Amino acid sequence: MVDILPTGFPLVASLDERYNSESPTTIIYGHRAGHGLFTGRDQEKVFGKYRDTMQGADFTVIIFLYRLNRMSAIHSENPYGKMADEAHQALVNAWEAIRPLGHIKPMLPIASGGAGPHTIVKIALLLNTLPSEYDDPFMINSGGGTHCHPIDTRAGGRGCWQAMETYLAVKHLDESERDAVILSKLNEYYEMRLGVMQWDPDAYKLWLKSLDENSMIVVEQSYVDKELPRAISLKAALEKPDEYENLKMHLEKFRPEFLASLQ
Repeated sequence: MVDILPTGFPLVASLDERYNSESPTTIIYGHRAGHGLFTGRDQEKVFGKYRDTMQGADFTVIIFLYRLNRMSAIHSENPYGKMADEAHQALVNAWEAIRPLGHIKPMLPIASGGAGPHTIVKIALLLNTLPSEYDDPFMINSGGGTHCHPIDTRAGGRGCWQAMETYLAVKHLDESERDAVILSKLNEYYEMRLGVMQWDPDAYKLWLKSLDENSMIVVEQSYVDKELPRAISLKAALEKPDEYENLKMHLEKFRPEFLASLQ
């Protein structure tokens, strides 16, 4: 990983020449610093301050120049994270990294900055709309969304993997069918559900509203070396101690009449 702004173009080109001259075995991964330089909107309040976009630079130019210098991958932008730009700009940036440029090889656009189990599905669905000869021409990088998971880092990684599995399950469906499948996956994927609970409370409330007396949900962690946990009835789940989710408390708050009907 190379921080592209302080290192500059010559170093990136020399790294490619040093490690990839005989065979392309090393990924040169461009880290994007300079959030305040590249993103923002006129009179938009960001972190308590107003920023004017008359000051700054167009990141597509930076992407183009580093692509000419043979960088392999670059932080293009996360359309649904802590960056202040619009989702459309994330697509524009990603397209600049992969659009046909004659013999110039494409770069892998990486969505980073606030990604996690709660955003991976919608990030992937958006970036998959890019016209490309490659299937899923992007990468999603999750730091805080992994390490700050309500359980621990391992659970955060599992939650991100579950989110990608959910994306693969819905990416070929019509938009009208996707939401129901995503909500059903939250029944099945405990670690992803905890990430949604932590960082996207509105989506978590939608999941709570989707539950009925016949719902079967998983309320245990999954482990690589163990059999996957099985879904149990909602009533059994409410009786099972759970220090991370406390499903009963959430239903008590948002669906008290439904909770009373189960008891």
